[in-house]
Amino acid sequence: MKNVTALLQGWVKGETSDDAANEALKFLIHFFGDAHQPMHMTGRERGGNQVKVAFGGKQTTWDDSLITKVISTIPQNYTLPLPYPEIEQALRGASYDPYIRRIIWEGILQKWADEIPGWLSCPDAVKRTFVDSQIALGLEGTTGIEILPDNDVLCPYHWARPSHDLLCDGVWLKEVDEPPYRRTDDNPHPPLLELETPAYSGMIGQRWLVEKQLALGGLRLAGLFNYIFADQGQRGAFIEEF
Repeated sequence: MKNVTALLQGWVKGETSDDAANEALKFLIHFFGDAHQPMHMTGRERGGNQVKVAFGGKQTTWDDSLITKVISTIPQNYTLPLPYPEIEQALRGASYDPYIRRIIWEGILQKWADEIPGWLSCPDAVKRTFVDSQIALGLEGTTGIEILPDNDVLCPYHWARPSHDLLCDGVWLKEVDEPPYRRTDDNPHPPLLELETPAYSGMIGQRWLVEKQLALGGLRLAGLFNYIFADQGQRGAFIEEF
């Protein structure tokens, strides 16, 4: 995140080419998504991608099915215009527009309104070794490399850690590591654990876990864009508006 952010800051100063900045922008958006997708914080099974489960006939859950299920249940007449003209005008009449409106109206402006200032802030930067950061996120690292993962504007470690903690709070099911669902040499094609159930997808829906992670990642990314691209005098406008 820090590397691609630096490239975008370089583009603003005329020091980075358009092609490099375009690639950096794509990677930054992707990295923000990963940092707020709990399964990608596992540090195993290629970010959860190699864990085979079932969700109503599909084999994707957090990247697809949970969101698709909610979108299909939100009334399409959820059309109350948002109080932010820039966001409302950016909606394109897509199937997910009601979902965006619901997250903003019922989540950002109600459920999580008091939490928003904390979402957009970073704690004091703490120097960690590369290994410290990787272990804390449940990942394996290489020794001998010292990094500062967080600073006062961009703090991927601080932002990603709660996503990782969700794994222990019901997102990662212990059943996938136990028979008969665990893949082993003796059981290379285990049955798929069904996750479209009240106990799993129902719980996640009731807690608004997916919606909150989307809101967290979206607001933080927007705040960083504001910091990178806005004029100096406009940088605080985004935070003040929320």
